[in-house]
Amino acid sequence: MKLLIVGLGSMGKRRARLARGMDASIQISGVDTTESRRAEAEGLGITAYASIGEAVAADKFDAALVCTAPITHAAIISELLDAGLPVFTELNLVSDGYEENMKKAKFYGKIVIGTGRIPVIPHLYFPTFLDENNPNERMTGIEMGLELMDSCDEVYVFGFDITEGMKFELDHARKKKKPVRLYDERFNVINVRTLPIDERATPEYRMAVKGLRLK
Repeated sequence: MKLLIVGLGSMGKRRARLARGMDASIQISGVDTTESRRAEAEGLGITAYASIGEAVAADKFDAALVCTAPITHAAIISELLDAGLPVFTELNLVSDGYEENMKKAKFYGKIVIGTGRIPVIPHLYFPTFLDENNPNERMTGIEMGLELMDSCDEVYVFGFDITEGMKFELDHARKKKKPVRLYDERFNVINVRTLPIDERATPEYRMAVKGLRLK
């Protein structure tokens, strides 16, 4: 796996160490506009670039991790997505709309119960004792969510809006070959055969569900 870390300050270097600690085979490159940081990263065995454009032109990456100041996240994420990279950020950018997301999750959970199945909804459970705004606790919650997915028989996707967290989870479902069911916001089944011409499905959505074991 090739990982691009944008921002080679203390947080970026820490994430590089953690990634290598989890899997020594991960190839890490980085982006930073500061020459001294790039030089320091090179000394740590990290191939460093001055810009995202320079990095993606030089190599093909599997994912990118944004470790810069929160105020810069939106522009950086947009550039990385335009380059076709899955993106992970240090902070939760979606603070507004949180309550609405929780309401939707509860609504969908009740619908699933009505079908005779048991819903597993990590983001309703973990925030009761993990802080979403703490990067370490957020990553812990995401990791535990993947563990819960491993024990599930199927994965349900509701709606056409795909968040970065959902992309990450769907990538895990793809690797684990989990059966995936697609529904719109009103629990209507999305026809997989007509998905390529479904006007509700954005290119980002189609890319996110590509290669899944759809039912």
